[in-house]
Amino acid sequence: MFGFFKKKQDVHLSPEVRGSVKLDGEPVVGLVVSRELAYLREYEKTEITQTDQQGRFCFPEKSINSVKPGSLLHQPSLLNVIRVIYEDREYQLWWDVHGSIKAAQGKSKKLLGLNCDLNDSLNVIDFDNVEYPAWPHSIKSICRW
Repeated sequence: MFGFFKKKQDVHLSPEVRGSVKLDGEPVVGLVVSRELAYLREYEKTEITQTDQQGRFCFPEKSINSVKPGSLLHQPSLLNVIRVIYEDREYQLWWDVHGSIKAAQGKSKKLLGLNCDLNDSLNVIDFDNVEYPAWPHSIKSICRW
């Protein structure tokens, strides 16, 4: 009833992303890289780009404005998935589900340097959460830093 009085807030979906994709250390040229971003049921979008001659790719930072964070029952759930398909096999370059609408320094740093080799194994990777040290970040990725 009072939704029109709610103030919109910034929801940070993803920092800038920069990375490279290789196979046995050699760049994979022209590979389609997709980034899927979702926030509750309000925003769902998949963006695509291609790797260049050095196997590099990038995506811009993405934020939206929403009234949902002002709700008493708001429990944020954000999805950020970056993947490629090579020879009919899907590779997870980054898979993250988190519950904060603010940018995280640790994730931002990692997403600026995704070094991915299609022969590396998919791992669950934990790393420091600068904002909340007691709650480390945990993502799935074939990439290394």
